[in-house]
Amino acid sequence: MEISQDFILQLVFYTTIAFAIFMAVLTLIYFVTFRGHRYTGESLAAIIERTEIPKLATIILIIVAVTFLALLKIIEGEAVITILSGIAGYVLGGRNPARHDKDPTKPKAGSTSKNAAAG
Repeated sequence: MEISQDFILQLVFYTTIAFAIFMAVLTLIYFVTFRGHRYTGESLAAIIERTEIPKLATIILIIVAVTFLALLKIIEGEAVITILSGIAGYVLGGRNPARHDKDPTKPKAGSTSKNAAAG
């Protein structure tokens, strides 16, 4: 079955409409949730950063773009596999939050240094 370019353009059109509706609903939820609260821009930025919303939105956008490029046959199957496996590695590699909390300058608990042993 051959996918025509008109089908792809209609798919992009309806996807754009669906995305616009989704964003409008999210905006409405935001205003209903935070109405009456005195949150500053910094506190809202911290909330968004902790929930990793920008990272998730970027990953979804890349997947949708790669899908459309593959359907239009602008990129080949190997490139699609490479991009999607890169995204999977990024997502699964960032699943361990304990790795980010480690400070390489601090010695581990229970470890001794040469200066402590000499004194």
